[in-house]
Amino acid sequence: MNYIINFGAGIFIGAGLILPGVSGGVLAIAFGIYDEMILAISHLFTNFKKNLLFLTPLFMGLVIGILFFGKIIAYFFIKYPLPIKFAFMGLILGSLPILFSKLRSKGKLNFKVTPFMIALGLGLGLSLLGRNYFVNETVATLNGGILSYLKLFTAGMLYAVGKVIPGVSSSFLLMVLGLYEYILSLIANPLSISASDFSNVLVILVGFITGVFILVKLVENLLNKHSYIAYSAIIGFVLGSIVIIYPGFTFDLNGALAVLLFIVMLLI
Repeated sequence: MNYIINFGAGIFIGAGLILPGVSGGVLAIAFGIYDEMILAISHLFTNFKKNLLFLTPLFMGLVIGILFFGKIIAYFFIKYPLPIKFAFMGLILGSLPILFSKLRSKGKLNFKVTPFMIALGLGLGLSLLGRNYFVNETVATLNGGILSYLKLFTAGMLYAVGKVIPGVSSSFLLMVLGLYEYILSLIANPLSISASDFSNVLVILVGFITGVFILVKLVENLLNKHSYIAYSAIIGFVLGSIVIIYPGFTFDLNGALAVLLFIVMLLI
């Protein structure tokens, strides 16, 4: 059953990789696998067989989510943004009880207000700035050479930030570099990558993998030594990230469907 859950979670996370404002870390929390995922990646070779059995269905689901479901969700995301965004909002907000349960110890809620407020403010700031960048973004031109590869490597690392740290939108971070549209096109159409883009993809992957392993170690250390501070901050990031997803509301059939999907995903 755990393998099936991990496989399904991987599909959602993979599909969510191509959606602006959706954090892979938040989706991992929503499925209750975030902590275990961080530990499995951080200590991959410590207990290789156990970690591999945990990560393999997750990774398989991730690939399928990108290749097959990513395009479908992206289509509905563009065609019916209101219901789809409300569905993801429900899924994200539904994960909050999991996070608050991490703050309980001996019946007491050890909620830390200061890290929560800092993370909430940072999440709101990134979300609001992300909205502006998304509207005014210009497609970056890559001319090759060391500077272009350095930019791509940095983009890979920044993309890892949004997938490992819950609530942080990698979309905004990539928009700052002017590479959001380019990397989105690579992720949405991985089977159509041209020979000229192949070297760029490798550099992005190296940056992404480097970022994941660095961040995973950092997050694991925070969760182990300062868990109440870390989870209070994560709750702030999660709530702050909702702003960039919220599409407004309409009092019609589309709005009614959005509310229904929000409730269903919240319960799930």
